Amino acid sequence: MSIGENVIIAKGVRLPDDIEIGDDSCVFEGTVLAPRTKIGHNTTIGKLVNFEAGVTIGNHVTVYSQSHLTTGLVVEDHVWIGPMFLGLNTKQIRHTRKFDLFIEPPTIKRGARIGARVTLMPGVTVGEDALIAACAVVTKDVPAREVWRGFPARRVGTVPDDELLE
Repeated sequence: MSIGENVIIAKGVRLPDDIEIGDDSCVFEGTVLAPRTKIGHNTTIGKLVNFEAGVTIGNHVTVYSQSHLTTGLVVEDHVWIGPMFLGLNTKQIRHTRKFDLFIEPPTIKRGARIGARVTLMPGVTVGEDALIAACAVVTKDVPAREVWRGFPARRVGTVPDDELLE
């Protein structure tokens, strides 16, 4: 276990032995951190967030409450994720676990903003500085700087220059 300086971990957070949390980060009540979780510095994880194994969260990230971070999800730096986010990592739905499971986690690139109740389907990449509107279901890759919304999500615009990270 590697926990940086000035980290706040609230009561009721599950902490397996093989996690990393960077300096000045905060993990709120009821969050479940799974094995091989990596959280960068200056990152805030809200209440009741569920991590599956092998999730990597970058620096200066906010993940709001009641989100589900699926196995293998990668969230790069300066990402904002709204409440009740859902990341999925497999297209196979079966009644039994007696089959080869193909994991295809989503990836969220630097500076992306993800609205409340967004679902990312397996293997989807959200590009740098992209914006996904609340309640969208993202079924294919979102290019950098694009604004998407809907079910299934579609391009509706471009992120303005004044909203881009430097």
